[in-house]
Amino acid sequence: MKETVTTYYLEMNSPSEFIPTKGFKELIELKPISKDIFQHWMLFVGVGLPWRWYSRLKWSPAEWEDYLRTNNVLTYLAFSKTSLTGYFELLTGENNAVEIRFFGLFTSSIGKGFGGALLSHAVDVAWKSGAEKVWLHTCTSDHQAALSNYQARGFKLVKESTEDEFIPDKKEYLNLIHDFMDNYIDSQNTGLK
Repeated sequence: MKETVTTYYLEMNSPSEFIPTKGFKELIELKPISKDIFQHWMLFVGVGLPWRWYSRLKWSPAEWEDYLRTNNVLTYLAFSKTSLTGYFELLTGENNAVEIRFFGLFTSSIGKGFGGALLSHAVDVAWKSGAEKVWLHTCTSDHQAALSNYQARGFKLVKESTEDEFIPDKKEYLNLIHDFMDNYIDSQNTGLK
């Protein structure tokens, strides 16, 4: 189905622009993860499904592997005590511009004050990795507090665009998930039928 979506592009050009959430390091603990295809796929689906993230749903296991192997990607899980709350993925591009490529909470963690803390961690890690600029984008399909959270951390809106996008419906999502699982199982030669 087609839907009109507005995308907002935001950036931070200096660590001095960063406004961290107070106590973010105590609220959430980070754990880096390996470049495991299935872990990244599960995070993308688990966090992104309620917001209709679809950009990577058509990727095959080989496309996931190629992306993770050939790009400067850092991915972190976020925990509050023993509960997995969400994750973020950083992608370093040209001129050491670090994109917060994916960022989000699991639905069970929304509304508990973790969004600002997780974003503060993402920005902190990006700057400490040697970023010259940190940027991201969000859209009207994301959580209603996403844009204000980014701006509260110091990101400035630099561009917006509105387009009609094809958004998969529930059946199409399920088919894409099923197709990936079939391909992944086949690629692992597990013998499952």
